[in-house]
Amino acid sequence: MSKKNIFGIGMKKIEIAFKKENVNFNRPDFQELYIQCGYSQSSMEKILTNSHKILLAYHNDAVIGFITTLSNGENYVYYDKIGVRKDYRGRGIGWRLFAFMTKYYKNVPVHSLLAKVDSVKFYEKFGFRIIGEKYENENSIIIPMLKINKVVSKTATRKFLGGK
Repeated sequence: MSKKNIFGIGMKKIEIAFKKENVNFNRPDFQELYIQCGYSQSSMEKILTNSHKILLAYHNDAVIGFITTLSNGENYVYYDKIGVRKDYRGRGIGWRLFAFMTKYYKNVPVHSLLAKVDSVKFYEKFGFRIIGEKYENENSIIIPMLKINKVVSKTATRKFLGGK
């Protein structure tokens, strides 16, 4: 695993790293976290296998947070799953995971996600806006959100229209 970012929470150090092929997602700490965050065990293997990028946060080699994305790396990114262990919430770990991913995909014009109602304000801080109606999904109220990277979209528009 390649270290990408290390930050302190009090006296504790939290490591954030991108997944490499040899990461074992059958680890009990990751499986417990995935389910604790409200995601189904049956979706875990498919999501992890098909994700474009997976970013993990560790404390003392235990997985305490994660985010997964779907993307072609050029035109769009969909932020699929995000979660932080309950006893680590409120310490900025989810914010750092999401900030790292949005920076990683800064040259991608279209960013989208489905937000739980209670997390809309969190995503709005990153420039996302509500683009549709609320609906119920797996016992949660979900709201579709979108962010357009204006710098890239202007460039892409000029190229599309034949400009330089």
